[in-house]
Parts: sequence; C-alpha cells; structure tokens
Amino acid sequence: MSRTSEQISHMLQSSQRWHAGLQWYDFLLALAFHQDGTGEMMYGENQGLRSDLTFRYEISADRQIHFEFFGLPLYPGKMFARTEVRALKTVAFHLLDGPFVMDEPYHHQSTYRYLLCFASDPFPEGQGHPDKSLLNYYGVRE
Repeated sequence: MSRTSEQISHMLQSSQRWHAGLQWYDFLLALAFHQDGTGEMMYGENQGLRSDLTFRYEISADRQIHFEFFGLPLYPGKMFARTEVRALKTVAFHLLDGPFVMDEPYHHQSTYRYLLCFASDPFPEGQGHPDKSLLNYYGVRE
C-alpha cells in the first residue's frame, strides 16, 4: 500500500514514542514525532540518559526523513555539539504494518501495530547507541 507523506506523518505521530532494543532491560532508544514537525531522540542505558536531542523533521515522498538537530544536555556538564556537519541528517526508511510481537525482559511480550525500519542510524554521529544494528523501532503498543 502506497502512503502519502501526510499519512506517514500521522502514523509516526500516533505513537507516543517509537522504541528499539526492547529486548534489553534498563535500556532506552526512542524517537518521538510531534504534530508541529518537531521531535525528540533519546538514548540511555544503565540508569543514565546518554543523549536527549530535539529535532525538526520533514518526510519526503521518496520515504526519507530529513532531521535538523538541536542541542540538549547529554549528562551534567556535556552538551550536544551542533556543528554544520552534525546539524542535518537524511535517513531512508520503511514503515510496516503489524502486528509485531516482541519478547521483552522478564518473559514479557508486547504487541506493536507498526515497525519503523531505518536504512541507517537516525541519531547524529556519536549520539546514539554504538550498535548500528538497532535500526528497527516499534510503535503503537496494543
């Protein structure tokens, strides 16, 4: 099924957050897309928030998301260094309909309506998890 950029935006905004790495305890890799064209990227593990970035986004007809990043504190005393190279990023993606059942810690399973698959890491270089295989984000928990 072919969807317009507006339909995809609505689907991305329908989940409070999109999560990757759901199989791990004490781990956060999440994206939030807001109706005003802004959003937030979060990465944390081991009781610490490592990245919390805000961004503006646009979705193109050829299934790419264009991100423009802004800095927020990573942890006390460290900020995201917004440089010309790191300020913008474009990432191709696919949005798939579920249901998708995920095994989560403590023998728990959750079902998600959508799967957002990125072609590459959506985070700016050095701000996301170093495991570049974490490109699948699940949204709209049922």
